[in-house]
Amino acid sequence: MKKSLLFKVILLVVALSFVLAACGPASSAEEPAAEEAAAEEAAPAEEAEEEAEAEEVEEEAAEPTKIRVAVNVDADTFDHHGYTTIAVANMIDYMLETLVEVEPDGTIIPWLAKDWEISDDGLEYTFYLRDDVTFSDGTPFNAEIVKANIERVSDPDVEVADAYPYDQITKIEIPDDYTIKWYLDAPISSFLESMLQTNFSMASPTFFNETPERYIAIGTKDGNVGTGPYVFEEFVPGDHLTVVKNENYWGEEPYYDIVEFYIAPDAATRETMLLAGDVDVAVLPPITDVPALEANPDVSVVSVPSNRQLYVALNADNELLADPRVGQAFNYAVDKKAINESIMFNTGTLMVSPMPSMFFGWCETGFYDYNPEKAKELLAEAGVPEGTEFVFWAPTGRYVQDFQVAEAISGYLADVGIVAVPQTFEWSSYIGSVLNTPENREDRPDMFMLGFGGTAYHGYHTMYLYRSGAFFNGHNYENARVDELADAAIAEPVREKAAEMYCEINNTIWEDAPVIWLHTQSYTVAHDVDITGITGSADEKFSVITAKPAE
Repeated sequence: MKKSLLFKVILLVVALSFVLAACGPASSAEEPAAEEAAAEEAAPAEEAEEEAEAEEVEEEAAEPTKIRVAVNVDADTFDHHGYTTIAVANMIDYMLETLVEVEPDGTIIPWLAKDWEISDDGLEYTFYLRDDVTFSDGTPFNAEIVKANIERVSDPDVEVADAYPYDQITKIEIPDDYTIKWYLDAPISSFLESMLQTNFSMASPTFFNETPERYIAIGTKDGNVGTGPYVFEEFVPGDHLTVVKNENYWGEEPYYDIVEFYIAPDAATRETMLLAGDVDVAVLPPITDVPALEANPDVSVVSVPSNRQLYVALNADNELLADPRVGQAFNYAVDKKAINESIMFNTGTLMVSPMPSMFFGWCETGFYDYNPEKAKELLAEAGVPEGTEFVFWAPTGRYVQDFQVAEAISGYLADVGIVAVPQTFEWSSYIGSVLNTPENREDRPDMFMLGFGGTAYHGYHTMYLYRSGAFFNGHNYENARVDELADAAIAEPVREKAAEMYCEINNTIWEDAPVIWLHTQSYTVAHDVDITGITGSADEKFSVITAKPAE
């Protein structure tokens, strides 16, 4: 009941009491009795008003809690088998979950699966599933659900972005409701790491089997149905995505009832939204502003090393660049520490191996210290004349400070007699020209910058850059020993032996120097200082699932 209405009732009761008193005998002895009766009538109304005020306080306290996040990429799909960018996978992860998860140090831990076994020969996988999980639509989670998801991602009629290695499963068995086994024809040592990817998360079949079209099409924008802590609520393309708390979530309940993602592709815009209080979290603010944000008492900055490595590929189709001495010279010529300090504001992690440190199979291989005299010696030994020109491409705005880094590299190479002036192009044209496709081989530049990362924390992922003919090996690097070891490592069921093979691969590639290794990026998130529990991960994902107000 509204306060104004209650007040009118009270006035009416009081007035009525006076009217009744006036209609009675005019004896002064009865007046106190009339006043007492009026007071008795008013008391219940006053109690009702107090109860109404208490209800309003409770309603205000029950107002849904919301956290607002500015992100850099619009979603092209919420289908876990259809995404192509990590930023979109990040949004899907609020709704869907995988059988296993990963700790910051790369350790794989149980999630929807509570345990697992892998046979000694690496051909049989057995997963024991949680029995206390339901999907947000009420569908129980069990082994049949896992089977249905594997069959869909492996179905050749479904145009998934990446079916490997799930399409290598030859048979699936379900011993009971919460146990599932699958078999491979050949061991794949990276299979467990591959299961960390969002395309191996579990969706309710009632969602993707709703229509035959939805089963095949992977571009749906009307949400998804998973077991995660949040449920799809609304998506307005180019504007925002809203997810709300899953009231039946099996795990730890998140604090915030609503997570709202605002689409803001421009980094400066995201930063402005945060500082103006329009959002609580801004993903990837301008790196040049990070020191100022760290000094701002109203802002906290979370920055974690990512596995996205920035490098300059040296096209081996150019005979000079195919010589390992030239690659080594270029690595000695570039002062990577100075680039990290002056251009990256110390947010990069210098590379000491061709592989990110959190990948299975990583081992430290060394570091090319800044040594321009050594670079000149190697160039002279390789017969590279002073003033030799190379065509050098670099993107603008795709990676953190990418073109600025390219300009610095150009300057360092000029100091040792190499002319390589960076040119830039629109991203879609750029990436299409430097990936390894037969039709563009003749048109690729001598040198080009790329950044490479991924969600599978395994050495096989790095081999996409260095195996002969691999899709991301647009620099045409070839080494028969690397190819041989890569094939052996992926098929080796004993992880210790596979790790040794990857270490040999790392050392071999490091000596061949087919690229200029620079750094792995940091993944940075800025947020309101009054919020805690916001995290970032090496695969360039962030999470506000554990966020809550700071105490």
